[in-house]
Amino acid sequence: MFITEVEQDDSRVDWERGDGSFLIFLHYGGRPCTSEARAQYDGIDCSVLEKVNGILEREENPKRYYAMWNNYQGFTVFF
Repeated sequence: MFITEVEQDDSRVDWERGDGSFLIFLHYGGRPCTSEARAQYDGIDCSVLEKVNGILEREENPKRYYAMWNNYQGFTVFF
């Protein structure tokens, strides 16, 4: 199964303060899923991967996403 139709709603992000939250919409195996992720300045907090991994776990998919932070403004994601 695949994750498809990924969209984000950033209408609840306060870009001046760098906080708030994003709503994440996606389909997994054709089923819609929604999750919320904290805004972290101008990006999404990488804890969103935990939420996606939760979807994979509920669907009994053994694969997981992992991330490595580079101590600056980015991270590398592994599947």
